[in-house]
Amino acid sequence: MLMMSLWLHLKIKSLKFLIHSFHLMHDRLKFIIEYEGDHCLNFLDLSVINKDNTIILGWHHKKMFSGTYLSFYSNHPACHKIDIIYSLVDRAILLSNSTFYNKNIEFIIENLKNNGYPLGMIFYYINKRIKSLTCKKIYDG
Repeated sequence: MLMMSLWLHLKIKSLKFLIHSFHLMHDRLKFIIEYEGDHCLNFLDLSVINKDNTIILGWHHKKMFSGTYLSFYSNHPACHKIDIIYSLVDRAILLSNSTFYNKNIEFIIENLKNNGYPLGMIFYYINKRIKSLTCKKIYDG
């Protein structure tokens, strides 16, 4: 089964026409519509939030999210474990509005602790990645 995700902002009349058109393509094609609730729509791993008619993004975790990442005690190379930290920081900073940065970093710290990562390592590589992203933003404009 093939699943695809698409986010559209349409008027209800246009949306109904679009869904009807998609359903006419093939009888086995099915589309699901999700509506915004509390000014928020969760799409993939993002929360698309309508705040004062401005769209801001937050990091979303589904209810079934286990918090399991590569265990620190696994036999994988240290570079893989460091890359886990970097990818989480990238997701927390690059995909979210700045109002969520602290909450996202706290989430990362807690989840990495739960996966056996030492606090010293967590803080060292989170700070290193944030400095790297800050420098990149300064140089890229």
